[in-house]
Amino acid sequence: MEKMYEVLRFVEKGTECQPSIDCLQGELLIYYLRDNTQLDKAVLFEWFRQIAGEIRKYQQSRRGQNYRCLTPYSIVVTEEGELLLLNPDAQENEFVMKKMQQKAVRSHFIRPTASGSKKNCSVDLFGYGKILQFLLAYTEQIPELSRSEERRLERIIERCTGGGRRHYDKISQVIRDLPEEREEWNLEQKVKLRNVKLAVLLFAAGGAVIAAAGIGMSQGREGNNTVGKSETAVQAQKADDVKTIPKEHSETEQDRKKALEDMKWKKEMEERVQEILESVKACEKKIEETTKEEDNGENKEEAEQTPEQQTEETAEKSVEEEIQQETKQEVINDPVVPE
Repeated sequence: MEKMYEVLRFVEKGTECQPSIDCLQGELLIYYLRDNTQLDKAVLFEWFRQIAGEIRKYQQSRRGQNYRCLTPYSIVVTEEGELLLLNPDAQENEFVMKKMQQKAVRSHFIRPTASGSKKNCSVDLFGYGKILQFLLAYTEQIPELSRSEERRLERIIERCTGGGRRHYDKISQVIRDLPEEREEWNLEQKVKLRNVKLAVLLFAAGGAVIAAAGIGMSQGREGNNTVGKSETAVQAQKADDVKTIPKEHSETEQDRKKALEDMKWKKEMEERVQEILESVKACEKKIEETTKEEDNGENKEEAEQTPEQQTEETAEKSVEEEIQQETKQEVINDPVVPE
C-alpha cells in the first residue's frame, strides 16, 4: 500500500551537489518486495546503480558524511519505479526510523561499532553490501543470474562488508564494478558469433583478392597499350633514324617480357592472398583465446586463494546465509503500522 513519504532529492551542478526535499507517494522497499518477489534482471541491476548513486550524491552534498541508516526501510520505491532515500530528519518518517532501531534490522544492516581491523569499511558501504545481499536473496531474478554475475556480486558484497581480502574505500568504486545488464551467450551462440566473424573476414579477403586481380589486369592492359603505342611510334619513324630489329627477335622479346610481367603479378597475388589468409588465421586464434579467457577468467581470483582461505570464506558464507534467513523472517513478517 502506497503512502506519502518525505524523500531526498539531489541536483548536481558540475562538481557540486545540492540536496532538496520532496514529498511523494511510494512504498518502502521492504514492503514492495513482499508483494513483488519476481524482478527482471535489468531492473535489479538498475536498482543497484540507483541506490549506489543516491548514496554517492548524499555523501557529496554532505562533504563525505555517511547516510548511516541504509536499510530496506530507508529506501522508497516511487510510482515511476525510482528508488530514493528517505529523509531521516523528517518527523513524518519518525515511525519508520523507530523500526530501523529494532535489533533484527540493526544486527543485519548496520555495521557494528567494534568491527575490528578486518572490517575496514564505511557505514554506508557496509549497509549497501547488505542491501545487495538482501535483494539477491529475497527476489527471483528473471532471467537467472549467470555464474559470472553471481561471482562478481559476491565479490562486491565481500568488499563492501569487509568479508574479503580487499575492501572498497568509496561508493564510486562499487559503481564502477557493478555488472551491467547484457545478454549472456552460451557456447553455441559464441561459436555462431565466431563463424560470422570468420565469414566476414573471408568475404573481405575475397574482395581484396578480386580488387588486386582487377588492379593487375588493369596494369596489364596499360602495359599492352604502352607497348602498342611504342610499336606505332617506331613504325612511324624514318628508317634511317631507327635501328631496325628483326621481326622474329622483336616478337620473342615482347613475349618474354610479357611472361615475366605475368609471373611477377602472379607472385604478388599469391603473396597478398597468403597475407590475408594468415590474418584470418590470426583473427580466428584471437577469437578462440578471447572465448577461453572469458570461460577461465572468472575463476582467476578463486584460484589464487589458498585452501585455508577458501575454507574460511565458505564458513563465513554459511553463517551469512543463516543470518540472512533469520533476518528475512524477522523483518518481512513484522510490518510497520504508522502511528
